[in-house]
Amino acid sequence: MKIDKRRGPAPNKLSKTDAAYLAGFIDGEGCVAISRKTDPTMRAGYGYRLYLAASNTNRPIIDYVRHITGVGFIYTMNRPSKRHKQAYSWQVWSQQARCVLEQILPFLRIKRKRALIAIKFASTFTQCFGKTGLPPSVANAQKSVFARMKRLNKRGH
Repeated sequence: MKIDKRRGPAPNKLSKTDAAYLAGFIDGEGCVAISRKTDPTMRAGYGYRLYLAASNTNRPIIDYVRHITGVGFIYTMNRPSKRHKQAYSWQVWSQQARCVLEQILPFLRIKRKRALIAIKFASTFTQCFGKTGLPPSVANAQKSVFARMKRLNKRGH
């Protein structure tokens, strides 16, 4: 898949071993979600985007995920207290997240349903409408998928 250069490079093609490893890591330590982002340039004042992340206290693992995918950012997370270990988070958004999910999908178990929803979401809503706003059918579909993903990501589900 080709990625618009303004949005960043295309993710690396993962080997089967790396795809399986990353899927297990995402299943255990990751998050597949759709976020609602405030965006004053949009008519509604917000927009939705796909979000893929994994966090861990082992920085070399997070660096490895960034290295094999070739995309995303690593953030140092705030420590709740000195008793907690320092944690790190790898995060990737939108079409880059979609490309990574498509590669690891065959190996996902726990987050497979979320990944399928996310891939469909990102595949359907790739056009930018800016100030003209989304057609009502697209806006309603986005809102519906956002709510569905939110339910799936609720604790205990």
